Amino acid sequence: MPVGPGQLVATARGYPRVVRALEITEASRPGEVTARDVLIEMELGGQVRGRVRDDHGDPLSGVEVRVDAPPDATAPTRTDGDGRFLLDGVPAGTATISVRRGDARLAADTVEVRS
Repeated sequence: MPVGPGQLVATARGYPRVVRALEITEASRPGEVTARDVLIEMELGGQVRGRVRDDHGDPLSGVEVRVDAPPDATAPTRTDGDGRFLLDGVPAGTATISVRRGDARLAADTVEVRS
C-alpha cells in the first residue's frame, strides 16, 4: 500500500458497510506492518423487502432499489420479474429507499429499519 491516508472498507452479508480512515506510515524494513490495532466493529443490519409497481399496479422488473440515506450503507439491488426486492444489511434507524431506472429517480420512501 502507498504511504499516506487510506481507507479500510469492511463488508459482510447482513451487515452495513463500515469505512475507517487509516494513515499508512513508511516501513523501516521490507514486510514491516505499519498499521496495527485497527478495530472494526460491525452491527447486524436489518432487511427492507418490498415490491415495486407502476401506476397501473403492474410489477416493475429490473429497476434499481437503493438506500439513499444513510449513504453507502448497503449495496443497491434490482427488482426481479415480479417487482420484488430485498435490501440486506441496512443500518437500524430511519432509511430513505429510492427506486431508479438509469439516472432517473422514479420513487422514494422513508422507512424505519430494525436490526
